[in-house]
Amino acid sequence: MQNIRPAGSGKTATCGAFVREMVSPYAALVFIADDGVHPGDWPTSSAHRMADSQLGHALGWVCEVRKNDVVLLDPLGEGVLKADLPELSDAWKHQVRSTSSAAVFLVPAPTVAEKMNGAEPGSPEWVEAALTGHRDPIRAASVRTAIAENAGVPDTPGRNDPCHCGSGKKYKTCHG
Repeated sequence: MQNIRPAGSGKTATCGAFVREMVSPYAALVFIADDGVHPGDWPTSSAHRMADSQLGHALGWVCEVRKNDVVLLDPLGEGVLKADLPELSDAWKHQVRSTSSAAVFLVPAPTVAEKMNGAEPGSPEWVEAALTGHRDPIRAASVRTAIAENAGVPDTPGRNDPCHCGSGKKYKTCHG
């Protein structure tokens, strides 16, 4: 996997993951960015129903699922969007590892802010609200995707770090 270049490393976003039915690729990610990053070479999709979207392939774009975050890279290897790692099901990971790609939906935040109704970011309810009921088409494409081996694995605390149990003691004297 390549590293994000420091210059032009992009914007943060909120991200959710889900497994689509009936249409390939099955694994999908939804990015919601405040000012709606829209790569000009990506096809648009109505996305009224997730399974109806016919996606083109965005050549040269890469989505990296890293230890604690997910990053969308442009064909130059620069980070365009970065989001906290959403919950990834085993089915999602299996699909991405077997196809090396995922569907990526880019949704501008102003079009969905009022529809979230307190849904947990990245939850299935959040994804459904993000993708349904748009007046304008949203950007969606199949993107080459790679998952790091340590994706989602929590860090082991260092000896002198505070213990994960919340006791306030150092890890080495509490649970170490």
